[in-house]
Amino acid sequence: GCGSCPSSEVGARLFAQFLAEVALVIQIPPRALYFARAMDEAAQDALSLQRLETDARPFASTVNDFFLFTVLGAVITHDEAVIYGCGDGVFEVNGERTVLKPGAGNEPAYLAYAAIRASLARDPGPVEVKVHRRIPTDSLRSLVIGTDGAGEIPDFSEFMKPEYAENPSLLQKRLRGMGNHLHDDTTVVCVWNTRTP
Repeated sequence: GCGSCPSSEVGARLFAQFLAEVALVIQIPPRALYFARAMDEAAQDALSLQRLETDARPFASTVNDFFLFTVLGAVITHDEAVIYGCGDGVFEVNGERTVLKPGAGNEPAYLAYAAIRASLARDPGPVEVKVHRRIPTDSLRSLVIGTDGAGEIPDFSEFMKPEYAENPSLLQKRLRGMGNHLHDDTTVVCVWNTRTP
């Protein structure tokens, strides 16, 4: 999920790719807590690149304009699925919904806050990648992950219909159709486990 700055989507796209590659390198089982720490350290190392600072543009300004986004993702291996993130959003495992709240003032714990903590008006509290849920892959029937805007969608079961699996562009079309009724950016990822009965 992106922050309110017009360019925050740039940083979100870059970091989504970066964190996906880190997740593949790290792997998970049986070290889910190590996985979260390693993801967090990799993200913090990348965000703390002081070379983004110039005399004309302080580092905190660059971070505020390009790198305020939340992280919510999943890694699914043969043995285990891990849902991880930092900030707000929503996910459903086998139809069981978990909403990650943004915090006071609708200000989520953006991962980048750790890199500019000293320049913030108030301390954001803990800012780190956390493991939100672990589940054996054999027990996983479906997984839906969404940005905070997707939390306004009352029921994800429609997205789990076979036609959405067969034609993923239908989900994008459906979300666009809902656009007038949603108040925030909305991205939804659906995963079906074809190995479970």
